[in-house]
Amino acid sequence: MVTKIFSHLFTVLQHGTRRHLTWLFRLTTTRPVLVLVLALLLLLPASLSLLSLRFETDIFRLFPREKGHLRLFLDSLSWTGDAKQAYFLLEGKPEILTGEAEAFAARLTAARIDGKPAFSKITYRVYD
Repeated sequence: MVTKIFSHLFTVLQHGTRRHLTWLFRLTTTRPVLVLVLALLLLLPASLSLLSLRFETDIFRLFPREKGHLRLFLDSLSWTGDAKQAYFLLEGKPEILTGEAEAFAARLTAARIDGKPAFSKITYRVYD
Protein backbone atom coordinates (compact mmCIF):
# COMPACT_ATOMS: atom_id res chain seq x y z
CA MET A 1 0.00 0.00 0.00
CA VAL A 2 2.73 2.46 1.01
CA THR A 3 4.92 1.54 -1.96
CA LYS A 4 1.96 2.06 -4.27
CA ILE A 5 1.39 5.55 -2.84
CA PHE A 6 5.08 6.47 -3.24
CA SER A 7 5.15 4.99 -6.73
CA HIS A 8 2.15 7.09 -7.72
CA LEU A 9 3.67 10.18 -6.09
CA PHE A 10 6.95 9.76 -7.99
CA THR A 11 5.05 9.21 -11.23
CA VAL A 12 3.13 12.45 -10.70
CA LEU A 13 6.36 14.32 -9.86
CA GLN A 14 8.13 12.94 -12.94
CA HIS A 15 5.19 13.89 -15.13
CA GLY A 16 5.13 17.43 -13.68
CA THR A 17 8.89 17.80 -14.15
CA ARG A 18 8.66 16.58 -17.75
CA ARG A 19 5.82 19.00 -18.50
CA HIS A 20 7.71 21.91 -16.94
CA LEU A 21 10.91 21.16 -18.86
CA THR A 22 8.94 20.78 -22.09
CA TRP A 23 7.29 24.16 -21.50
CA LEU A 24 10.66 25.73 -20.70
CA PHE A 25 12.21 24.29 -23.87
CA ARG A 26 9.30 25.48 -25.98
CA LEU A 27 9.43 28.98 -24.47
CA THR A 28 13.20 29.39 -24.88
CA THR A 29 13.22 28.18 -28.47
CA THR A 30 10.15 30.07 -29.68
CA ARG A 31 10.64 33.35 -27.76
CA PRO A 32 14.33 33.84 -26.95
CA VAL A 33 14.02 37.64 -26.81
CA LEU A 34 11.32 37.42 -24.14
CA VAL A 35 13.48 35.03 -22.10
CA LEU A 36 16.47 37.38 -22.40
CA VAL A 37 14.40 40.40 -21.32
CA LEU A 38 12.99 38.49 -18.34
CA ALA A 39 16.47 37.35 -17.34
CA LEU A 40 17.77 40.92 -17.50
CA LEU A 41 14.79 42.16 -15.48
CA LEU A 42 15.55 39.56 -12.81
CA LEU A 43 19.23 40.46 -12.89
CA LEU A 44 18.51 44.12 -12.13
CA PRO A 45 17.20 43.71 -8.53
CA ALA A 46 19.84 41.07 -7.86
CA SER A 47 22.62 43.46 -8.85
CA LEU A 48 21.03 46.27 -6.83
CA SER A 49 21.07 44.07 -3.74
CA LEU A 50 24.74 43.32 -4.37
CA LEU A 51 25.50 47.03 -4.54
CA SER A 52 24.08 47.48 -1.05
CA LEU A 53 26.29 44.73 0.37
CA ARG A 54 28.91 46.09 2.76
CA PHE A 55 31.92 44.33 4.23
CA GLU A 56 32.96 45.54 7.65
CA THR A 57 36.62 45.37 8.58
CA ASP A 58 36.19 46.65 12.15
CA ILE A 59 35.07 43.70 14.26
CA PHE A 60 33.53 45.94 16.92
CA ARG A 61 31.03 47.36 14.42
CA LEU A 62 29.65 43.86 13.87
CA PHE A 63 28.33 43.62 17.43
CA PRO A 64 25.62 45.61 19.23
CA ARG A 65 26.67 49.10 20.26
CA GLU A 66 24.90 49.08 23.63
CA LYS A 67 27.70 46.95 25.06
CA GLY A 68 31.08 48.52 25.55
CA HIS A 69 33.95 47.35 23.39
CA LEU A 70 35.91 46.08 26.34
CA ARG A 71 32.97 44.11 27.72
CA LEU A 72 32.38 42.65 24.28
CA PHE A 73 36.04 41.75 23.94
CA LEU A 74 36.04 39.91 27.27
CA ASP A 75 32.79 38.16 26.38
CA SER A 76 34.31 36.99 23.11
CA LEU A 77 37.35 35.70 25.02
CA SER A 78 35.09 33.63 27.24
CA TRP A 79 33.09 32.37 24.25
CA THR A 80 36.23 31.19 22.48
CA GLY A 81 37.66 28.99 25.17
CA ASP A 82 37.91 31.18 28.26
CA ALA A 83 41.58 32.02 27.75
CA LYS A 84 41.24 35.21 29.80
CA GLN A 85 44.42 36.57 28.31
CA ALA A 86 44.73 39.43 25.90
CA TYR A 87 47.83 40.48 24.00
CA PHE A 88 48.30 43.92 22.52
CA LEU A 89 51.09 44.84 20.14
CA LEU A 90 52.13 48.47 20.16
CA GLU A 91 54.39 49.70 17.39
CA GLY A 92 55.92 53.09 16.98
CA LYS A 93 58.97 55.25 17.40
CA PRO A 94 61.23 53.88 20.14
CA GLU A 95 61.58 57.22 21.92
CA ILE A 96 57.84 57.55 22.59
CA LEU A 97 56.89 53.88 22.73
CA THR A 98 57.83 53.36 26.40
CA GLY A 99 55.69 56.27 27.56
CA GLU A 100 52.76 55.20 25.40
CA ALA A 101 53.03 51.61 26.66
CA GLU A 102 52.92 52.84 30.25
CA ALA A 103 49.91 55.05 29.50
CA PHE A 104 48.11 52.18 27.75
CA ALA A 105 48.82 49.85 30.69
CA ALA A 106 47.46 52.52 33.06
CA ARG A 107 44.27 52.82 31.01
CA LEU A 108 43.84 49.05 31.04
CA THR A 109 44.42 49.00 34.81
CA ALA A 110 41.78 51.71 35.29
CA ALA A 111 39.24 49.94 33.06
CA ARG A 112 36.25 48.62 34.99
CA ILE A 113 33.44 46.27 34.07
CA ASP A 114 30.44 46.15 36.38
CA GLY A 115 32.52 47.91 39.04
CA LYS A 116 35.30 45.30 39.00
CA PRO A 117 38.70 45.58 37.34
CA ALA A 118 38.54 44.48 33.72
CA PHE A 119 41.90 42.70 33.87
CA SER A 120 43.37 40.89 36.86
CA LYS A 121 46.99 41.27 35.76
CA ILE A 122 48.65 43.60 33.29
CA THR A 123 52.26 43.23 32.24
CA TYR A 124 54.06 44.82 29.35
CA ARG A 125 57.48 44.71 27.76
CA VAL A 126 59.21 46.96 25.28
CA TYR A 127 61.42 45.24 22.71
CA ASP A 128 63.97 46.90 20.47
